[in-house]
Amino acid sequence: MLEDFVDFQNEHEDYILLMEEYSNTELFKEIILYLDKKYPEWKTNKGVGFWSAEFVLSIINQNEYLEIEGNSNKEKLKDLHTDIEFNYNSFQSSYQIEIPQTITNEVEKIYEEELSILEDNNSVSSEKYMTYYNTVKKKFEETFIKEVTYDFINPLL
Repeated sequence: MLEDFVDFQNEHEDYILLMEEYSNTELFKEIILYLDKKYPEWKTNKGVGFWSAEFVLSIINQNEYLEIEGNSNKEKLKDLHTDIEFNYNSFQSSYQIEIPQTITNEVEKIYEEELSILEDNNSVSSEKYMTYYNTVKKKFEETFIKEVTYDFINPLL
């Protein structure tokens, strides 16, 4: 349950809010359904990754009026889909700018001890060090890009 993730509340605040407050609404369900169809990789780090909860929450906040306006369902869906498409491309572009630095930080954190030993070892050339670093970074990146950050079904993934 969401209560089990109190320790992560600051880190996953938007996701927790979405799942507690909006996951049973038609607007939330339509946003997730449309994103899954239109942008299959949207929940991965190739899409908007860890920003996916923030993105969905922003779309909900921008479109809550659709639930009370008198337009036809077809018009409401068209407006919602247009808004998603308009905002997704911008959001994804901004997220992708952050990815290289995130990958570098994560690699350095995960391989900190190994990299430190190699750095301190005078017998390892800087070329060998960089070869090793680039190898582990590439391996990490391949996995990281495909990683699904949130599934919008379970409390936390």
